[in-house]
Amino acid sequence: MDDDDYFDKLDRLEETIATPDELSDFVALLNRGYSEGLWEEQGVVEYLGGIEGVLDGLEGLCKNYGFEYPEQPSWAWFARILRVAFGHS
Repeated sequence: MDDDDYFDKLDRLEETIATPDELSDFVALLNRGYSEGLWEEQGVVEYLGGIEGVLDGLEGLCKNYGFEYPEQPSWAWFARILRVAFGHS
């Protein structure tokens, strides 16, 4: 899968995730992209730090990207947090 197709697919899926099974499929796609070198290589400590950073700055992330702050995050928000953490770790 080329980079553009991969990231377009992530964009589409991220907006529609409504169940744990769909989130599992999304995580599998993140893993596939990571395995194929589409993400910067990192260890679990860096990735967890990225998740922590995203959660600590969630309000700012929402403002920067025009998202409404999720008082009660959805499965789609969980996916978005996992994805954005790759870029913040």
